[in-house]
Amino acid sequence: MGVVSQSPLSHVYDKLKQHIRKLILYMLVPSLVLLAFAIRLARKLANPFVSLADAVSRFSQDGRAVIPKYRYHWNREADVLTKTIIHAMSSVQEHTDQLSQAAMTDPLTGLANRRTLESMAQKWRAEGDLYSVILMDIDHFKLVNDRYGHKVGDEVLKHVANRITSSTRLEDVCCRFGGEEFVVLQRQSEAVHAFKTAERIRIALESTPSPAGEPVTVSIGVAGGRASSNSLADMLQLADQALYRAKHEGRNRTVIADQ
Repeated sequence: MGVVSQSPLSHVYDKLKQHIRKLILYMLVPSLVLLAFAIRLARKLANPFVSLADAVSRFSQDGRAVIPKYRYHWNREADVLTKTIIHAMSSVQEHTDQLSQAAMTDPLTGLANRRTLESMAQKWRAEGDLYSVILMDIDHFKLVNDRYGHKVGDEVLKHVANRITSSTRLEDVCCRFGGEEFVVLQRQSEAVHAFKTAERIRIALESTPSPAGEPVTVSIGVAGGRASSNSLADMLQLADQALYRAKHEGRNRTVIADQ
């Protein structure tokens, strides 16, 4: 004989629902803990990539943005990518600095070029500063090129540039203006003070042998004024007129412009 037990279907469903609820309650805490751990792990994995993305974004907008320092990451892929991107950003910034320097510098003499000269004068003009212009031209430079060749002529230009920088202040802007012409901008300097600097340069050149085997001389024109009322073009024109007088009066001399 067998024993048959019968239960209403609704009772079975109730028991099943209770069992499922218990399973859910038992699994809820471990599941939440596991989910929190997974989120934390995902963030730790993603953090270096997010930081790199932010750094690259800032760098692309501003090439002077600070490059992040390398920090070891336990995730090999993140560590390799960080090294690669930091190296690439450093290379780009170094190349950009070189291009910027080249754009603002005369390649032969290493002095500032005309672009730098105009930029500084524009800045001083906006600030209303007093400044002086020293415009100089190498006397009979064409004869140096004709007699000794352009290679020696280039060495003479470098020699003149060296004498100019060694005879001026660190804050002065020394520029190769073009060909055999050079310009020095002196901030917070009147024409009489710039005259003393110009004479120091002229005397240094006439008393020092050049690569041509003998000293070269320069004729110099000096002009001074306040940047707010005198543009660089105005100052250069005045200095050029004084330079012309220096040439006309026998060369190897400094003349202050009539203002």
